[in-house]
Amino acid sequence: MLLTRPTIFSCLIALVSLSPLSHADQVQSTHKSDSTFQYQLPANINDFPNDPQKQAAMLAEWDQNINAFTQQGIAGNPWININDYPRDNYVDPRSIQKDEKMVIHPITWTAFPNRVEWYFNTSQNNPYQIPKELLFPLVDEGRLNPKNPALKQWIQYNDADQQGQPLAKKLKQLLKKHPALNSKDLSSFAPLPVPTDICPVVNWNQPADQWQTGDQQNNFGPVGPRGWKDEYNEWVVSRNEKGQITKISFTAENPEYWFTLWRVSPNKVLDLYRKLVHKNVQLEDLYLKNKKGKFVKDYRGAYAYNPLNKWNYGNNADNKGGGAAHLTSPPNTVGAEIYLGAAATIIRQLPDSEYSPQTNNCASLYGSSFRNSDPNIGMQVNQVVKNLGVPLTLTNPVSLYMQRPDFSHYTTPDGTPAAEFFTIVRGQTSDQTGRNYDEILHATFEVPAEKGYTVSDITIAGSQIWWGAQIAETFNQALSGTAYLDRKLPNNARYNPVIDNTAINPWPQPLVKMAIFEAVNEQPKISSATIPLLPPAVPAGTLLTDMALECIDGKEKATIEYIRPDGSVETGITVNIKKTTSMGSGEVTGKHGIFNSMVYVLDINIDKNVKAGQYGIRVTNEGAPIQIATPANLTITNSQ
Repeated sequence: MLLTRPTIFSCLIALVSLSPLSHADQVQSTHKSDSTFQYQLPANINDFPNDPQKQAAMLAEWDQNINAFTQQGIAGNPWININDYPRDNYVDPRSIQKDEKMVIHPITWTAFPNRVEWYFNTSQNNPYQIPKELLFPLVDEGRLNPKNPALKQWIQYNDADQQGQPLAKKLKQLLKKHPALNSKDLSSFAPLPVPTDICPVVNWNQPADQWQTGDQQNNFGPVGPRGWKDEYNEWVVSRNEKGQITKISFTAENPEYWFTLWRVSPNKVLDLYRKLVHKNVQLEDLYLKNKKGKFVKDYRGAYAYNPLNKWNYGNNADNKGGGAAHLTSPPNTVGAEIYLGAAATIIRQLPDSEYSPQTNNCASLYGSSFRNSDPNIGMQVNQVVKNLGVPLTLTNPVSLYMQRPDFSHYTTPDGTPAAEFFTIVRGQTSDQTGRNYDEILHATFEVPAEKGYTVSDITIAGSQIWWGAQIAETFNQALSGTAYLDRKLPNNARYNPVIDNTAINPWPQPLVKMAIFEAVNEQPKISSATIPLLPPAVPAGTLLTDMALECIDGKEKATIEYIRPDGSVETGITVNIKKTTSMGSGEVTGKHGIFNSMVYVLDINIDKNVKAGQYGIRVTNEGAPIQIATPANLTITNSQ
C-alpha cells in the first residue's frame, strides 16, 4: 500500500504477450559488476560540462540515491501490506558480475491524463458528463473558469460539442450543477467528489455518502497545482493578450534529479531555471520558507529547496511566475517508478482470462487505476516475468522520457512542418542514443515571432490548438525494462492480491530536518508537493540534530536503530529521541485505509569509525517483537 497522504511523504495497456525478441526490443551484451556499476544520470545529462569535479559529485550522489530507491523498491511493503513482497524477480543491477545477454524493452503510454477523461467524460455513467471539447481546458487548468479569455475564445471557435449542443450553454449548465468546477483555489484540481470503489471499475452506483476518505470528501486527485497531470509529463502554457498560445513548455524531469542537483550546486539550479523558465528567477525565489516567511535550512545547514516555488507552480507562465522546470505531481517521481517496477515483478494468482492492466494493478496496488502509465507499465513488466520467465530491472539510466509528437495531423497556416516548432531543450533523441526510444527531458512548442502567427493558429486534425492537452494527445512517454535472458526466474510462485496487514508494523518514512517537515505540513499550498526526500548523505563523525522521522504506527515509547545491509545493528550510529509529536490529526491516508502516524524528533550521532554505505532504519515499539527495517534511510559517505 503506497501512502497517498498529501504531504512531503506522498510518494515515498492492452494485454501483451511478449516474445523473447519483438521488433521493439534491443538485444545487448554488457559487462557490469558490483564494483563498476553506476547509475547514470537521466539521458546522460551533463549539467557541469566545464566542471568535471561537480559532474563527478553529481554522478556519485545520483548513484547513491537511485540505489536507495532500488533497495526500497525491492523490499516492497511488509509493514502494512500482505502479499506485497518478496520482489526477488527484480534485479539489483549491482549484482550483475559477468557478461549476460539482455533485452531492452521500451514501454510507452500516451501523455494525456487519462484519469481526467475516465472520471469526467460523457462515455462513463458519471454525474459530470463533460464533453471532450471542455475536457481539454479542464486538463490544462484543473477547472473551468467562464471568465478565462482562452476558454471564451475556445467556446467561440467550437460553437457546439460533439452532441450538437452549444458549448456556452453546456458550460453554463455544468457550472450550475457543479459550481466547484470553477474553484478559485489554484493549489489543486477543482474539488469534485468521486467514488472510492474503483476496482476493477469505477462504481458510480456507490452511494454518494460513501464517497469519503475518513471524514473527508473523496475529491478527484492527485493533489497539487498540477497533480492531475499524472502521466509523468507536465506542462505550462504562455499566452498573448488575446489568450492565444505563444509557447508550451513540457517537462518529464523527475524531481529527485533537481533535489540532487540542489545539493551539489544551488547556483546551477538557478542557472537552469533562468534558461528553462524565465530570466527573472532569483535564487531566493527557490528557497523553502516556513509559514512565517522565513527561509528554512536542511540538515547540512544550507537553504532548503522548494519544488513548488513560484517559478515551478501552476499551469500558466508569464514574467511574474509559473513554469515547469520539473515534475511536481505527487506520483510523478523516479522513486515511484522504481517501486512500481519492482512491485510488478510479483506474479499474481489471477485467471489468465482476467489478467489485464487494471486487474493486475488492483491486485498489486502499485499505482493509480485508469492512468495511461502505471497499469500499462506494471502489466508489461509483469508479462515479461510471467511469460518469458526471466527477471528484469528498469534500464539504466532510470528515468521517464518524453517522446517526439506525431505531427502527421498538424497543419500550419503557411505550410511549415509543425515539427520545426518543437524544440528539445534537454535530453536526446533515439538517433543520438542509439536506442529505440527518445530520452527527452524538457521540450517546447513555440512559433517564432517572425512567422506572424501563434500556436493557436495551428490545427490538429482540423481543430485549433488552444490547450496543451491537445498536443499531449499526440505524444507518448516512455521508460524501458531490461530483461536478463540467461537468468532463471528466482520466484515463479503466484501470489494473491495485496491486502491490509491487520498486525501493522511500525513503518519509518524518509528522514528530514524537522524545520522542513513543519514548513511543508503547515502550508496547504505546498503541503501537496512531492518532496522526494533523498536519504541524508553525511560523512562519518557527523551529529545530525533535530531530525524528523515520521513513522506509521509508531508509539511514544520505541527503540530506533540503524541497520547494516547484512541485517545487523550498526552500534556506531546512536539515536536519541528528543520528543514525539504529530501533524494535524496524526493520521495518514493510504489507498484503502487511515493509519496513525507518529513523528519522532531525533538527534543522530554517527561515530567516526562507521563505514561508508547506506543504512536502513528500524523502529520497534516498546514490548513488541523486533521489526523490519526500512532500507537506505541514511547514507554515510566517508570519514571526516
